[in-house]
Amino acid sequence: MVLLKEITNKSLLANYIDEFRDSGDLAFEQSKLKIVDTIVEIMETEGVNKAELARRLDKSRAYITQILQGDVNFTIESLVRIATTLNCNLEIKLVRKNRVSQWIDETYRPVIDDCIEKKNNRVSSSVAKADRLHSALAS
Repeated sequence: MVLLKEITNKSLLANYIDEFRDSGDLAFEQSKLKIVDTIVEIMETEGVNKAELARRLDKSRAYITQILQGDVNFTIESLVRIATTLNCNLEIKLVRKNRVSQWIDETYRPVIDDCIEKKNNRVSSSVAKADRLHSALAS
């Protein structure tokens, strides 16, 4: 029974990931993460902390935290302001999809696979706990 539940849960998770990828949401989230990674890297290089970035942008520290957690849908204007504040230029380019897909797979595949594995481990652990509880209650 546990094995069947694990297979079903893994299949559901795989289907969810496929739907997420096919909808374009995966590429959107990956792009946001890449932007955030770049912002963090530049902040570290320039010695700029969250409070200083908030001061320079005339924004709250809570907003900067949202930015750095990837919880903000960036506009070109906001990206230009952040770039300028960090003494950078914003460069945006479109790349043919096959190259982007290859880059995404090469760059984020290990991260995605690790997330899937962790999720599967949590699901398996939860199923095992539920089975033990069910067995204990049935006794």
